[in-house]
Amino acid sequence: MKIGRIYTIISVIVTLALAAGYTYIKISGKEPIDPTGTVSRSKNCDIRPEDHIVLDIYNEALFPLDIKPGTPEYSFRTVIEKGYQETGINFNGHYSVTSWGCGTSCQESAIIDATTGKVVKFKVRSEYGISVKPNSSLLMVNATENLPDSQIMTNKDIKTSYYKMIDGNLVLICEEPAYER
Repeated sequence: MKIGRIYTIISVIVTLALAAGYTYIKISGKEPIDPTGTVSRSKNCDIRPEDHIVLDIYNEALFPLDIKPGTPEYSFRTVIEKGYQETGINFNGHYSVTSWGCGTSCQESAIIDATTGKVVKFKVRSEYGISVKPNSSLLMVNATENLPDSQIMTNKDIKTSYYKMIDGNLVLICEEPAYER
């Protein structure tokens, strides 16, 4: 019963936000991002999680992974399949983001649509991981919560990148230095 109330409250909030014109994220409190993927490179991305809420969460069985021979992701099918089954839906209502290591301070990820089993984005690279939530369309590369203490960082050129899933496409909406200089 509590989940039903929470769902209703979230529905009302999202409906009001959409009615107020919050279709896309706002950068620094100014104009909305256009859906073609205009990128703001500022030191202060004004990211508001409430602008990225997804209400429709797919709760059926995961569709079998569909990776064809000859595709770039085919060589990684075993690690992708394992991650897909272990993580389930963890992004934007019906996607699974699964990651694997590619060396020191290097991770690669694939995004799988759980309703089709198809890999929609392959080799999203990060130095300090990707942060996602099942009920959010926001994907963060090198999110602040994943970064080591700036005192021990050797590479201060790391960027935090914010992406939004729009119509099945991962669109970069904002990028900023992970560490202030």
